Amino acid sequence: MGEVVGRSTSMETGASGKGNNRLYKLLLLFPEEQQEKIAIFLSNPLTIIGLLLLLFWIFVAIFAHQLAPYPEEAGGVVHLEMRFLPPSKEFLGGTDHLGLDVLSLVILGSRVSILSGVLPIMTSLIAGVVLGSIAGYFRGSLETIIMRGADIFLAMPRLILAIAITAALGRSITNAMIAVAVVST
Repeated sequence: MGEVVGRSTSMETGASGKGNNRLYKLLLLFPEEQQEKIAIFLSNPLTIIGLLLLLFWIFVAIFAHQLAPYPEEAGGVVHLEMRFLPPSKEFLGGTDHLGLDVLSLVILGSRVSILSGVLPIMTSLIAGVVLGSIAGYFRGSLETIIMRGADIFLAMPRLILAIAITAALGRSITNAMIAVAVVST
């Protein structure tokens, strides 16, 4: 049982401190074949910091309207009399050229930021798995057609292709996400 991560004496006895003893108890919750991988993951402090930051930002995105000091700023209300105010108790991030609270804009923009990263990745993952499975299962001419289509996309410069797709579909964040998904497939 103590050979889960190859440090049986320090983890069983707790000789190296409370941190490793807690880690050992946490590892016992997982299947034995995954305990070593989780121990390696949890032993790196930068990995834990990155995971906590990611979870924090997802929490901020989910509860953006509750966390933003001025959630009405998302509606495009302009306050020209409050332009370029420095950070203060009222506006923690200051205001921009339209008098909008910068902190509220950052918090409310986190949803779009996360979605614009996750949706293209998921779309290209699904498209790649489906097309790769079809090409692998149905050999012959269908495989050749799919592979030549992939070669065409790989031969084009990605940025120019994304700009062309966005221009063809129209200017919007949704069309930009579609363009990124197509280019990264």
